[in-house]
Amino acid sequence: MYRFDIDTAVEHWRHWLRLNRSFNKADLDELENHLRDHIEEQILDGVAEEDAFRAATSQLGSTADFEKEYNKVRY
Repeated sequence: MYRFDIDTAVEHWRHWLRLNRSFNKADLDELENHLRDHIEEQILDGVAEEDAFRAATSQLGSTADFEKEYNKVRY
């Protein structure tokens, strides 16, 4: 039986971001904290963990969105 694991899902999400060399460890830590905050808000509102994860990742945007925003700050 399938059981969603929030920590595994976050680690996979972070792994995909880590493949993009634009982000250093501090960037990834900050992004993960934002993701976890969004997930927690959703869960407190009664949303299931998997749905909360999906909503949070959608709300934060794509890797391309992150890269665009981080590049604004760096250059």
